[in-house]
Amino acid sequence: MKKSTLLVVAGLVVIVWLLSTSKGTKNIFNFKNNPDFKSTVYFVYSPTCPHCHELADYLQGLNLTVNVKAVTDGRFLVPYLQEAGISWQYSVPVMVGISDKVIAVEGYPSTEQNIEGYFGGQTYESQLCTSQGGYADGLPYDFCHLPNGFLLGNQNAVDYLLNHCKENTCKTV
Repeated sequence: MKKSTLLVVAGLVVIVWLLSTSKGTKNIFNFKNNPDFKSTVYFVYSPTCPHCHELADYLQGLNLTVNVKAVTDGRFLVPYLQEAGISWQYSVPVMVGISDKVIAVEGYPSTEQNIEGYFGGQTYESQLCTSQGGYADGLPYDFCHLPNGFLLGNQNAVDYLLNHCKENTCKTV
């Protein structure tokens, strides 16, 4: 075998290895799941999404009382979302908890956008919510119920989902 042929074969082996190791739902965020926790919350992300990394950093800074399953392919959640009247266009990050009801949080502010846990601050996010046809949960404003059925992702919405699943078992699907 010639040297050039060996280089081509070696190159192909490296390419195949790289492709095979970059697929799937590898949990790059290393959430440690506890078998004693009864609830599971799904975190759908993309490894290249900066907002996903911001949300993962927030979650990792919490003392979680539910298991978080990070996945890159959340299509298995679509039937549950649709049954609850939630329309998902496959944007990320998304968090989903499934109990007697489905709660889903869409989006999360980047570091630059995050002002005291809100997208652009409480007043700006509240106005954004109303302008998008959503309605506020709580007075003063905590988070937004969007017309597509999602909660607009901010720290309050994420905390609400996690607390709901702590108190009402959110199942593994």
